[in-house]
This record gives sequence, structure tokens and C-alpha cells, in this order.
Amino acid sequence: QVKQGESVETVQKGPDGMFEIRTTVASYRAQRVVLSIGTRGKPRTLQVPGENLPKVFSLLEDPDDWRGRNVLVVGGGDSACEAALALADAGAKVIISYRGRGFNRAAPKNKQTIETYAAEGRIKAKLGSQVLQFEPDGMTLQLVDGTQKRYPNDGAFVLIGADPPVQWLEQLGVKFVERPHQYQLG
Repeated sequence: QVKQGESVETVQKGPDGMFEIRTTVASYRAQRVVLSIGTRGKPRTLQVPGENLPKVFSLLEDPDDWRGRNVLVVGGGDSACEAALALADAGAKVIISYRGRGFNRAAPKNKQTIETYAAEGRIKAKLGSQVLQFEPDGMTLQLVDGTQKRYPNDGAFVLIGADPPVQWLEQLGVKFVERPHQYQLG
């Protein structure tokens, strides 16, 4: 049985050796618990008004769905650059917003390609900018010079990384040693 729309809150081993699993919806008992959570963790958010609108995503699935539409990509790493490039190639009208002054976190090939697309006008790169808010049909950026500008917007992809659920896992008894840019079992 697959239960969707539930988040696991606690897993505790009972005195009888069975696990008690409590979710946001129900409680379960099991002999074994398999954690298949991947490495992505919980996507980071911008903490701005409108970020919970249905047009704001933390993952790009099919760039072709956005052909001819106004799309914002937020971030300066490989995921953001690759999403912006794929969307532009699919025919979307792409703005990429990054708070940094250059795409230095991206691989050299992605950095070069995004800069080429920007120079050719295939992507509008707004470096030194940040999102102030999302609205159903638009979004507002604060630009590098401090001014604010509203743009039409049909969808947004906030690709600014994710936080692995280390604290939650440690509550379950899984110990980690923190290392730069990775987590490793203790």
C-alpha cells in the first residue's frame, strides 16, 4: 500500500520490537522501516509573498509545457542554469534571477552557455536581483540598482538548493558527520 500526501513525523521502536510510525495523517506499525528519501531533502524557499502559488515550483519536469510563456528561474547553480537553458530552448520567455554578480557556482560550460544566451537575447539574466513577491499573473524583482520592477509571469522555478533532513534523521537515531557540501554517515 502506498500512502501519498503524508509526511512521516516520528519513527520509534516499541518494546515488542515493532516500529511505531506517526505521520501527519495516521499512525502505523511495521516490522521494518525503509528510508527512501533520496539526497535532495527539503527544497529551500525564498520566504516571499506568493511563493505558495500553484505556479511556483522547486523542480522543472517538462520544459515544453512552458513554450511561449513568461517564466522565471531563480538561482545561480547548475540546476537553475540548466533549467533556464532548457526552457529557452523549448521556446519559453525566460528571466533568470540570481542574487550574485555572476554564475560562478555553475559548471564552466553552463556558465558560458547561459552568458551566450543572455548576450543573444534568448534569456534575460538579472544578476544581483532578488524576488520580492509572486502574484497570479506577475512577479516583482528588486534589481541590482535597488529599483523594483514588475514582470508578467506565468510560472516560476525556485532552484536554490535543498536542505537534507539531517535533524529529523538524527531524531530517528541516524547519526551524521557534517562535511562541506555533503553528508556522510557517522
